[in-house]
Amino acid sequence: MANPVAKRRAEKTAEIVASAWILARADGIAGVTLHGLAREVGMRQPSLYVYFDSKLALYDAMFADGNRQLLERLDAVTLSPEPREALKQWLHAFAAFGSEDSERYQLLFHIRTLAGRRPGSGMLGNPLPL
Repeated sequence: MANPVAKRRAEKTAEIVASAWILARADGIAGVTLHGLAREVGMRQPSLYVYFDSKLALYDAMFADGNRQLLERLDAVTLSPEPREALKQWLHAFAAFGSEDSERYQLLFHIRTLAGRRPGSGMLGNPLPL
């Protein structure tokens, strides 16, 4: 990313999403508020709209971040050449990922609707390739 403005924006967006995860772990996914998030990242609430036009857009970013984390974790698994053992290893990594962070797991796999939008089925505008 050669553009320093774009780089700073991407870094701030990542910081906001990371802070949203912290709030979600403390108060639950539904407990994440833009007001609380703004306070957490040292901004005024209206300034968040520069990065996310709504709370649903924030959820979209958290959903994408959670999926990125999951794919990175699964890609890092060294699999046995024996298919049955490889499947066990992959499933163990998947289960460990889910049990490490209940709020992330809930957002990725249990919340079926957030204001009429289903994660993974158009929540991001298009489904993630898994």
